Amino acid sequence: MESSSAKNLGARAPPRLQAARDSPKSQDLFRRMALVDDLLDDITDPELRARLREQITALRREKKFGLVFEHHLPELLCIHDARIYRRARVARRNGTIGQTYIVDELRGRSAICRPEGGGDPVQCELAELTIVKRFGEPVFPTVTPVNTITRGGSDVPHHVLIEADGIVRVNWLEPPGEVS
Repeated sequence: MESSSAKNLGARAPPRLQAARDSPKSQDLFRRMALVDDLLDDITDPELRARLREQITALRREKKFGLVFEHHLPELLCIHDARIYRRARVARRNGTIGQTYIVDELRGRSAICRPEGGGDPVQCELAELTIVKRFGEPVFPTVTPVNTITRGGSDVPHHVLIEADGIVRVNWLEPPGEVS
């Protein structure tokens, strides 16, 4: 027998979630959750009912049901060959990428860095730091010569091989609207 709560539980979902809501697995989950609520209402002892409802509510807060979007750390990209500069976000090369610092001051071959999460500044050797960028921050590509082959004179046309990902190469090399 289906409870009245189970019938109406999914009725408030936005249209874009209709497919996920109507899947057999989701419908079974909605029915079970509604059945638990109905069973709680059948408990005659008010103190026991309140204690059980409190614990079930805590479980529902911890366990995500239905469409789940996981929380995660921001995505970071290491730019190993970039020059360290003041106010740059950096991480230690031998540490975790999640522990980031802001460079406050450069002193010769070392830097005074302040942890982004708060804390006391630390002094780090520049060789042990790398620039990191968060997802969405601009990254400006650079061309680094790897090798050259010289044939002919300076008036002979040259060919250039550039290794880059698709859209980065298109945006960087081509004038707007002219993709070859």
